[in-house]
Amino acid sequence: MRKLLFMFLMCSNTTWIFAQSNWQTLNFNQTFDFVNMHCYGIDSFVVIGHNGELIKSFDGGNTNTFINSSKLFYKVFFLNKDTGFVTNGLGSVLKTVNGGINWVTKTTCTCAITGLQFADDNIHGVMAGIGNVRYT
Repeated sequence: MRKLLFMFLMCSNTTWIFAQSNWQTLNFNQTFDFVNMHCYGIDSFVVIGHNGELIKSFDGGNTNTFINSSKLFYKVFFLNKDTGFVTNGLGSVLKTVNGGINWVTKTTCTCAITGLQFADDNIHGVMAGIGNVRYT
């Protein structure tokens, strides 16, 4: 019965999933696998790749900046154009204050951090790992 109810709800309320009708494909002219993306503000976003590739845009993708930091990236969260955090999926959280040019390790653990969220410029947020949630 639950499966039937779920299927009914999904089929009858799909308009909210496709509410944005003006999706655009952005061509970054890069040949790496994108692993995570974070949007902040109206037209600003950051896209990362596993091997430290980072693309950022402040105008909806019309222009973009490519940075290769040679770090291992897994998840990304930026507060603004300069301050951002990444996790490498191996227990480290790194922070940048210059838009991704330099990264400083802020914390490590023996867990696989699979997500992160920050409320402000300090490390006040939630990091969730497999069976492990931390809040500072």
